[in-house]
Amino acid sequence: MRRVFRWVFRAAVAVVLLLIMTVYVPPLFGLLVYEVGSGSMEPELKTGALVFVRQGQFVQEGDIIAFQLKGQACCVHRCIAVGEDGTYVTKGDNNDEPDVRPVSQEEIIGKAVWSVPYMAYVTAFFRTGPGIGLMAGIFMGAMILELIPERYFWSGSASVYHRKINEK
Repeated sequence: MRRVFRWVFRAAVAVVLLLIMTVYVPPLFGLLVYEVGSGSMEPELKTGALVFVRQGQFVQEGDIIAFQLKGQACCVHRCIAVGEDGTYVTKGDNNDEPDVRPVSQEEIIGKAVWSVPYMAYVTAFFRTGPGIGLMAGIFMGAMILELIPERYFWSGSASVYHRKINEK
């Protein structure tokens, strides 16, 4: 039974570590992480997906790019045309019309190289108080289970544990 508990806690720790790695490791490799907050890019990018963007990539028609217009939040849309003046016409896959204003080269953050559907919902939860508490509880539970000797854990009381030690 203890093995089952250990396996469950180790799996939970692995999931939490995977979540942490999903957010904190990509910047070490030059990737920026953005959350998809609307359905404008569905079905390609689901609402709640994490998008990994590489800076300094050559953008061409058909690429999904992240950009930020002055005074606005970051946006992730597809480049549907490159203008003669070097600007990019963008459009969400789920939108009927292209974006109102073309995007200049200076406003482009980078090209989307990878996405994980729905992961933004999970990472958002782990940034809340209950999420942080759950993460801490998983780690504490795993540490406690690893530190308690197996005979003591399942014997029922400390006196039984000491009696077993003294019998040897």
